[in-house]
Amino acid sequence: MKWIDVKDKLPDFYEIVLIFCGMAGMYMGTYERIENDFDCGVWKDHHDVIVIPPTHWMPLPEPPKGE
Repeated sequence: MKWIDVKDKLPDFYEIVLIFCGMAGMYMGTYERIENDFDCGVWKDHHDVIVIPPTHWMPLPEPPKGE
């Protein structure tokens, strides 16, 4: 998997993804819709708004297959 620049594409709203926030590092988080007249969102990590906006994101890998 490759990192996706947030300038090129955003994940689907509420999809859990791996995000990269420069010096703040990597987190799992979501891009959540703001309920207003605009089609915009906010990045969150465990229900808290992320202060340093991410520069890149990628989907999480598939979980391992069980026996």
